Amino acid sequence: MFRSPFLLFARYAHLLPQELVEERVTDFLNEFTNKREMLDGFLGEHGTNAAETWVINYGRAMMEVAENHLRSHMHELITMARAEPKKEAAE
Repeated sequence: MFRSPFLLFARYAHLLPQELVEERVTDFLNEFTNKREMLDGFLGEHGTNAAETWVINYGRAMMEVAENHLRSHMHELITMARAEPKKEAAE
């Protein structure tokens, strides 16, 4: 049903501890950045073919939209996650 590990994670973020959600969101943002940089490298290497350039630019645009949306709305995922009780309160 879910082709994207991130969408699967986001769907169930409300069941996870906030600390884990914040950590994974940061990881996903780093992955977006790394993939976009990789596509930039491909464009430099393979950008001579118009079709290849179009496909690479399409991939970059999709990654940029996803990254911008996550940066703008990551607080919503983190907020809906379970707050863990403070260690001092649990003792």
